[in-house]
Amino acid sequence: MSCMKNRLRCSLNWRIFYSMNCVKCFVMRSAFKILFLLFASIVVCSAKVSADTDSLWIKANDAYSMSEFNKAMELYGKIESQGLESWKLYYNMGNACFKTGNIGKAILYYEKALKLNPAEDDIVNNLELARLQTVDKITPVPEFVMSTFIKRLQNLLSSDTWTWFSIVMLAVVFAMLLCYRFATQGRAKKLSFAFSIVAALMFILSLVFAINLRNRALSYDYGIITQPMCNVKSAPNNGGGNLFVLHEGTKVEILEQVGGWSKIEIADGRQGWTEQRDYTII
Repeated sequence: MSCMKNRLRCSLNWRIFYSMNCVKCFVMRSAFKILFLLFASIVVCSAKVSADTDSLWIKANDAYSMSEFNKAMELYGKIESQGLESWKLYYNMGNACFKTGNIGKAILYYEKALKLNPAEDDIVNNLELARLQTVDKITPVPEFVMSTFIKRLQNLLSSDTWTWFSIVMLAVVFAMLLCYRFATQGRAKKLSFAFSIVAALMFILSLVFAINLRNRALSYDYGIITQPMCNVKSAPNNGGGNLFVLHEGTKVEILEQVGGWSKIEIADGRQGWTEQRDYTII
């Protein structure tokens, strides 16, 4: 009798164990299928978006080459509305705006392109050409010579290029330290140590440049006046006195925001308040 009870108990336990394993296997298979379907959906959607973007890009470039600048701008705008960013997109948008006489928007998109790739000469040249057609002729506050030199040096390469350069310099540092460690001649030790110091300094400098450019690309502290004209006031309301007038295409630094107003500063150091609708963030 006792033996029969043990057999029944074992049989029942085995069935419970088997049922639980079946449930676990079913849940795992279902979860795997769901994950696979989600992954496949993401891949298909990404491919579709990429194909649509490529199609819009080709159509926009074709419209631009046929001097249909408004149509090109519309198509470029559709690409931008998808959340895609590239200096080439913004550069082409700037060119299209410039061709249609929209100087404010042209400067805006040239600035956006320059923000992503400060080393591109075509962007710099076209931006300067567009600035010549602005109404406001503002003389910037003079900078120290060394500060200007460092900025120009920093803008020689993009953030990604400076990053790769810093990695190469770090590898050179380690290589020179190994040479110093295993060199048998005094002259070789001195040279390898000197080169490691130079490479270390270049690594630090390039890394700082890469970080600065990356931070600038991610910052939203500047804007371009895109309204034909706006009054800069002494207070963040319509009752404030008019300090000076700005026209489209002028670059402003955004210092503070209160409600629908922003405290701005222009290149010559003058400050005031303007409505946020008067400018567009770079």
